[in-house]
Amino acid sequence: MENLIGTWEHVKEETTGVDEFIEANAVPSPAKEMIKEKGGNLTIRRDGDQWFTETINGDRTDTINFRLGEEGTYKFGPMETKIMSTWEDGKLLGTHTRNDRVIKTACYVSGDRLIVETTASGATMVNKYKRLS
Repeated sequence: MENLIGTWEHVKEETTGVDEFIEANAVPSPAKEMIKEKGGNLTIRRDGDQWFTETINGDRTDTINFRLGEEGTYKFGPMETKIMSTWEDGKLLGTHTRNDRVIKTACYVSGDRLIVETTASGATMVNKYKRLS
């Protein structure tokens, strides 16, 4: 899991499945634009058994902290979300539950890219990042 630690820059032109993900999940307009214009950096760090992800996109910063195998919560905008994270087969897997809606994530390194796969309602969006530090 140590190979995930660092600051990563979003590579927008390598992102796939955005329109399909938005359509399958009936994403509202403000969030739709944020997803389509996604950019910025993702930082992953660790302090003991506590992990932190921080996504900076324009003037918005979203932080999630978690411990593997323990349920936790975080705020995404105004909404509280439950999270359960595990490490399996070289991937950080997350199950995010909000209002009975489940979103699955898989985060892993492939070559020189950090891959973040986000799946909900049968659609998967894949974001790729390059390492800054």
